[in-house]
Amino acid sequence: MNGVLVLITPRLVAPVKRVGDFAHENVLKITTDQLAAYKPAPKKHFAPSKYHYLQIVKQRFNRRLVTVNKCFVSGTETDFPKSTQNTSFIERVNLTLRQQVSYLT
Repeated sequence: MNGVLVLITPRLVAPVKRVGDFAHENVLKITTDQLAAYKPAPKKHFAPSKYHYLQIVKQRFNRRLVTVNKCFVSGTETDFPKSTQNTSFIERVNLTLRQQVSYLT
C-alpha cells in the first residue's frame, strides 16, 4: 500500500505546480498529516521554489484523539496563520469522497 501512495503522490503534486507561479515571491504553503509518502514530495517537486511545509501529527488511543502536534518541516509558525494550521479541509473532501464513491468504501 505504501508503494502505491508513493506513486500517487506525484500525481497530486504536479497539478499544483502547474497552476501556481512559485518561482518568484509567491510562497506555497503545504499542510499534510504524517503519512510518510507526503514528506519527500514537496522537496522533490518544488525544490528550486520556496515553500513552507507543516505536518500535523495526531495521536489516537482507543479511537480517541489524544494529542495534536505540529511539525514544521520547512518554515516556522509565523509563516502559517492559525487558521491554516490544520488538515480539516482535505479530511472533509476525503470523507465526502468515501461516502459518495462506493469503490472507495
